[in-house]
Amino acid sequence: MRLDFDDCRFDAVIGNSVLHHVEVRRCLGELHRVLKSGGRLVVFEPNLLNPEVLIETFVARRLATRGLDYSENERTHTLWTYRRWLRKCGFNDPRVRPFDFLHPITPSPLLHLMVLVGRVLEFVPVLRELSGSLLLTACRG
Repeated sequence: MRLDFDDCRFDAVIGNSVLHHVEVRRCLGELHRVLKSGGRLVVFEPNLLNPEVLIETFVARRLATRGLDYSENERTHTLWTYRRWLRKCGFNDPRVRPFDFLHPITPSPLLHLMVLVGRVLEFVPVLRELSGSLLLTACRG
């Protein structure tokens, strides 16, 4: 949330499933600060519109015992919310693309088939919005 780096220090910032654990807008502002002009942001996040993520977010956590590992502020968001926040934090060309229909516990014999099916689904309007992950990219102007 407060990076110990000078302004305009990095050419790129890459994150994997980080933003949903922090105050997103504040974090994006800080990432924008440390990027050089023309620097790129690339982040992967869970997709709130994915049925499994949606159920986990709104049902499972409320029914879960303390044994599950969720951070207190953990919140997953939609692609539209991330895109809006990227713009508000000053990023240029913010893009948020749904991808990844491969579930982590897919049995090995089905991996090849499920990868192919997922690649097709990523290009089907409406269905692609239900993917498991989001790819956020943006540039600091």
